[in-house]
Amino acid sequence: MESLSLYLHIPFCERKCPYCDFYSLTGSVDLQRQFVQALITEIEIVSAKFSQNSFKVETIFFGGGTPSVLPPDEIEKIGAALQKNFHISPEAEITLEANPGTIDQEKCQRYREIGFNRISLGVQSFRDKALRQLGRIHTAKEAEEAIETVRKAGCTNLSLDLIFGIPNQTPAQWEKSLRQAVKWHPDHISTYNLIYESGTPFWKWRRSRNLKPLDELIEWEMYQTAIRMLEANGYSQYEISNFCLPGKTCRHNQNYWNGTFYFGFGPSAHSYHSNERWWNIKNLGHYINSLKNNKMPISGKEILSRDQQKLEMIFLSLRQKRGLSLTEYQIRFGSHFLEEFADALQTVQNLEKETGHLLILNRDHIYFTTKGFWMSDSIFELF
Repeated sequence: MESLSLYLHIPFCERKCPYCDFYSLTGSVDLQRQFVQALITEIEIVSAKFSQNSFKVETIFFGGGTPSVLPPDEIEKIGAALQKNFHISPEAEITLEANPGTIDQEKCQRYREIGFNRISLGVQSFRDKALRQLGRIHTAKEAEEAIETVRKAGCTNLSLDLIFGIPNQTPAQWEKSLRQAVKWHPDHISTYNLIYESGTPFWKWRRSRNLKPLDELIEWEMYQTAIRMLEANGYSQYEISNFCLPGKTCRHNQNYWNGTFYFGFGPSAHSYHSNERWWNIKNLGHYINSLKNNKMPISGKEILSRDQQKLEMIFLSLRQKRGLSLTEYQIRFGSHFLEEFADALQTVQNLEKETGHLLILNRDHIYFTTKGFWMSDSIFELF
């Protein structure tokens, strides 16, 4: 059986955060119901299209948006449709993204009953001023209450998202947020550097100079602080931005990075199978109307060329701590990575004279140093 991951994009939020460029919107109860029915139709169509394939679903991820704004009854309908149309492994990792302020004890208990065994909480900061800057609907106190609520409901796999590089944030404030996160012993912590995504209010405010980004040297210091503090508290860094306790990696994201096939459902969701990638309409109304007519809501698709496949394997492997296996690369493509990308690697070596080590070659693997992780976007452009 082929391993498969499923992603469900729930596009609803109580309020759109000004830094976020994921497709999301506010929506009435009626619109939410229409969306769920359309989503179930899409699940049925995709399942029928691939009925000749034998899949075993290893991970399911409800992201958004804010999936926890949907009533549990609607989420249960989606879960039932997945169970009906796909073979889901009994050991599958099933994640729900939630935001503090949108969950309570009753909801968390329902999530467990529905089958969720992992909760990812979008805390972002334990500082009220930073939360207001980010446009979040919750306070630091509500974030801690949400963590306690999730734990009391019996969740044994909890992940927290944190953001650093917030305008005017100091290294001391970031360190305090990390300490408060670690205090709750979450199983997984993601630390994301604030990005000014094109078209977002943050991006517009930056362009008009109403918002001043932090100095990159301060952000670099914050990144190193996160690694140092989290590793000192028993967390292992397994990817650029992700840390976990033993055995608690996000298997869903690892499947993406390791080239596992995945189907995405919902507006703007992406799918990948047999070197073909396709993505959905980024408009909820058009998405619903397409599925009312039993038409796939696809916006575009592409078949990856051999060169694209190579670069994808390189980038997705190098973003992980274990790096790229030279043997696996040679088996898949019949060529030698070190020879094929000798020019790019030489450019990196020249750059290292100024930055210090960025890439390390250790027998069969090539992987980033901490500075390499930090500069990875620039390094990837060299390939």
